[in-house]
Amino acid sequence: MYVFIIFMCVAAGGKFDYDLLVIGGGSGGLACSKEAAQLGQKVAVLDYVEPSVRGTKWGLGGTCVNVGCIPKKLMHQAALLGSAVKDAQKYGWQIPQPVSHDWWVHYYSPAFTSTQPLNQSTKNFNQS
Repeated sequence: MYVFIIFMCVAAGGKFDYDLLVIGGGSGGLACSKEAAQLGQKVAVLDYVEPSVRGTKWGLGGTCVNVGCIPKKLMHQAALLGSAVKDAQKYGWQIPQPVSHDWWVHYYSPAFTSTQPLNQSTKNFNQS
């Protein structure tokens, strides 16, 4: 994924609403916008996500935060825990049977909704 950055040049007598327009709300675009804002520039971030076939969209943060790296790591950890539960019985742990797991019930648990505060903090920063 590419982040495109457009610097708004002021023509003779021209006025613009923003000093910097950042296209892409992923980690690169957000880092750029935060740095520019800290340097006193007025910044706008444009971010669009093409909805999936099921209509899924996500907030700022890009693929990694919302549907990539972070959710993948949470799912990987859950899979490791599932394997550990099975292996624990070999070491004398008494695990009530049957052991089951429901991704969709737990998908909305605090661990999986951990990306929402990241999105909200980004929105709050960019609105200031």
